[in-house]
Amino acid sequence: MLRLLELPATIEPLVMLVEQTPPERIVEETLETLRAGTPPRAMLTASALAVSRASELPADHHGGPVHPVSGIHGVHHLSRRLTGDARFLPVVQNVALANKHIHDVETGPTAMLELEPLEAEAGASQTTEQAFVTAMAERHPLAAERYLLALLERRKPGEILELILSVALPRAALDEHHFNYPVFAAMALDDIGWEWADVILRPAVRYVAGHPPLYGAHGFPDHYVDELLRNYRDFATLERLIEEHRLLETDPAADRGEHETAWIGELGEHIGEPGNFRRIPHLIAAALADGLSLDGAGEALSIGAATLALRGDFASADEVHMHTAVNARRYLLGLDGISLKTRLLALLSWNRDPEIHFAGVHVRVPERTPYRPRADAAVIDALPSRSQDELLDAISESVAAQPVIPAERARLEIRNLVFWPKVRDTLALAQKYAEEDYDPEAYFARVAELAGQDDVSEMHGYKFQQAAYEEYHSVAPPYRWVHLVAAIRHVAFFAGVQPKGVHARVTRALAA
Repeated sequence: MLRLLELPATIEPLVMLVEQTPPERIVEETLETLRAGTPPRAMLTASALAVSRASELPADHHGGPVHPVSGIHGVHHLSRRLTGDARFLPVVQNVALANKHIHDVETGPTAMLELEPLEAEAGASQTTEQAFVTAMAERHPLAAERYLLALLERRKPGEILELILSVALPRAALDEHHFNYPVFAAMALDDIGWEWADVILRPAVRYVAGHPPLYGAHGFPDHYVDELLRNYRDFATLERLIEEHRLLETDPAADRGEHETAWIGELGEHIGEPGNFRRIPHLIAAALADGLSLDGAGEALSIGAATLALRGDFASADEVHMHTAVNARRYLLGLDGISLKTRLLALLSWNRDPEIHFAGVHVRVPERTPYRPRADAAVIDALPSRSQDELLDAISESVAAQPVIPAERARLEIRNLVFWPKVRDTLALAQKYAEEDYDPEAYFARVAELAGQDDVSEMHGYKFQQAAYEEYHSVAPPYRWVHLVAAIRHVAFFAGVQPKGVHARVTRALAA
């Protein structure tokens, strides 16, 4: 007998609030609920459950549960770094986005059914684990969901993710969300509780078991689509790199040693050179073969990714994947249950994610000279001397002074937009803050407050801010500045994208 999925009475009313509140009232209702004492974590749990239960996956990743769920980790931690009513804004943004997709004609409303877990039959040629992977690989999403439910009863989170990634990693060359969505869903579950995995992971598995979207339909030129297809078909070259360098036999150390710091920095700088973009997997594999630890390789990739982002003049949500995809890979490095081969393939495949690939190509456009990642010393020296609070205020004012761009234009021209000169002014102020050695926590709290105004990037900005924050704290002190400066970059662009409907409604409701 068919039954709709029912949730425990302790969370069902909040989930129904997200699902059933009209979009024109969701901001006010959510804010009222939070101010009445509902913990932000509970509200985010309800948001993730609602958008997973009541919205459908679209043909591509724009809509449904993909971005709201992927944003939970960033929103949860941004909210915790803020104080007063400001801590509610990222949460309201997430709930509003979930509600939007539930009420969107293309993705909702729909309903998730109760499913019985499915185990492989006794004596079958495949175990349940193998049948789960086969169902995803052969694009049988419903069977994959049922096998998932059986595995969740007896497998650890890392072991489940390992199975998913065996299919997701190669497909990420056509659509990075095949990798990012299940990994960020796991990170969300770390925050809200793995007891909700039977709801949150079902759409993620269904997405992996689906067909990657045709990127040519998203404004990419044909030659670029051809390049993505080559990357997808040639995924085996990464496996050959592992074999050639005997990385499975040598079994690189997991944890970095202090003696690696200079080596990591040098490798990070090489990765951050535009001319080395295609060579990044080879640089990492060679360093691992020479004795660099897995964590050291991840740290070098983190430094290089932020450096590449600072070199570019692209102005879209694409560039945040440089940070978020590194952050997701470094999460895997420390997760129990992930095999050495999967960890290696995750590191080596970073530059094949389509939106990272696009950003890397954009940095290397012949008619453009890549920016230097660090502002010129003369520019920094010319800035007036300011206290920490004065400099934070100057950064806020610089962000507020960015040119206005209509949201519709930003969506339509997202592949062609480039930063205007004023953004470099904001980055110089952030560089000054780093060089003054002011408190990073005060800086990231201010940037989180500014990021809360982002209504249009579908959680990209929130994921990015948390990734930059975590990467700042996980790399050696000499290289932290790249993440501190990069954190303001995305904020500075999206500050000008108008209108800010959710932010304006929250501001009015708080003032009432």
